[in-house]
Amino acid sequence: MKKIFITLTLSMCISYTFSQDAEAVIPQQEMNNTIQTKSNANDKALWDVQFSFNATSAALGDVGMAAITFFNNEFWVSRWASDTLYRFSSTGVLISEFTISGLTGTRSLTTDGTYLYAGNASTTIYRINPSLLQLAPPHITSSSSVTARFCTYDATLNGGNGGFWIGNFSTDIVAISMSGAILSTIPATTHGLTGMYGAAIDNSTPGSPYLWVFNQGGTNNSQLTALTLPAGTPSTTYNHDVFPDVSTTYSLTSGLAGGAFFTTNFVSGKSSVMCLLQGTPSNVIVVYEIASVVGINELSNTKDFLIYPNPAKNNIQLDFTNLSTDFNELTIQDISGKSVLNKKINTNDKKLSLDLNDLPNGIYTISILSNNQVLHKKLTVSK
Repeated sequence: MKKIFITLTLSMCISYTFSQDAEAVIPQQEMNNTIQTKSNANDKALWDVQFSFNATSAALGDVGMAAITFFNNEFWVSRWASDTLYRFSSTGVLISEFTISGLTGTRSLTTDGTYLYAGNASTTIYRINPSLLQLAPPHITSSSSVTARFCTYDATLNGGNGGFWIGNFSTDIVAISMSGAILSTIPATTHGLTGMYGAAIDNSTPGSPYLWVFNQGGTNNSQLTALTLPAGTPSTTYNHDVFPDVSTTYSLTSGLAGGAFFTTNFVSGKSSVMCLLQGTPSNVIVVYEIASVVGINELSNTKDFLIYPNPAKNNIQLDFTNLSTDFNELTIQDISGKSVLNKKINTNDKKLSLDLNDLPNGIYTISILSNNQVLHKKLTVSK
């Protein structure tokens, strides 16, 4: 597949990195500003690199980055043990470097589509107004002793009221409500991961829900592992070493797992996991394809479903008459990727009516899922 390389080399000084269960602190050295992109119009391969870039070079030499999220078509990144935050465009160009009063040491970032939330390896998850770049209390204080090095917002927790999955290096993984109450726990003996740094909830990939954990296990301390929820056992399919995919391109000698985020809004029609690799001498952001929307060639086998009217005001009808495969779950996500509806369905019923009165104007994605397939359609709500 076609790759486009833009290389800019800067000479700096020496570098070093910490060991497993650590955070990389890397003085400036020679930095390769390569931006790597991959055309995915016809790709259907797990672990295709959709995009990567040298965040250290893009940030004019800054190192020691930690958290990553993708919000409003921008990468938001933190610098660990610091109050510094960055916004990069979707093409890896620095938009701004800034601070938020009262927030420091951010290790993880996540979003519910409206607010951002930051974990700093404490029992508090900080709510942020991304438009004002200010803290927006109330914050969430966890009742668990497990601190939130990683936190990832999950709209399906607590009966659809939302909550977070949190954890730190080799701890249990805990689900908490929006008020901080413990909902469930995945024991460390069950997930078996060490050096857990970033995590991202995935309610879209066939077979989900998954909790993607970027951990400092494996040969290169940069293992991306999906845990199957609710049990929390590691997936045998979704387990990947990130370091070899970017080490040569960016002249990395070592790396450590940093933050992680899951989205369906980076490449149209595909689900993606993005990771921040705390590399020596540079921090690198890499985005992987995980699953594809059913393509035109596949629709000849599964056929399609219909939505009408579209655009819609108060309700829609879904027509499953043409489907040759049974689907059993329906989700609706807003433009930020936040799930606003999740329900069990039976496409053998052929017709389904949905009430849209609770949905504000906007563009949504309706997905229907079976055990191994997913179909998506865009829906416009205009009242």
